[in-house]
Amino acid sequence: MEFYKYNKKPLGGGALEWNYVQKPSSYAKISHVLNKGSKKYLYFQRKISGVKVTHLNNGKYRYRLTINNLHSPYQYIGKSYDMVASFYTVGGTKYFEAPARANNSGD
Repeated sequence: MEFYKYNKKPLGGGALEWNYVQKPSSYAKISHVLNKGSKKYLYFQRKISGVKVTHLNNGKYRYRLTINNLHSPYQYIGKSYDMVASFYTVGGTKYFEAPARANNSGD
């Protein structure tokens, strides 16, 4: 898992073309993933700075990050395309998924 600190350079253009020119400010290898309902728990050994994680008193997995699907999809209808996406919380902070084009145009 990687965390990118916002530095006023957009990661994506207005047409949702993603530009990965930044380097992550912190990262960790995910050791285990647990799915429970709408929540996904990611376990790892190193703390990721910039993301709210839970410290565990377990030797095997030291930190846990919770990703919660808020089950609140939205649809964006533009002049020439429709896009569908959803909202999530990652470590308690709200995020949205990058919309996927519904017309399968290959973008």
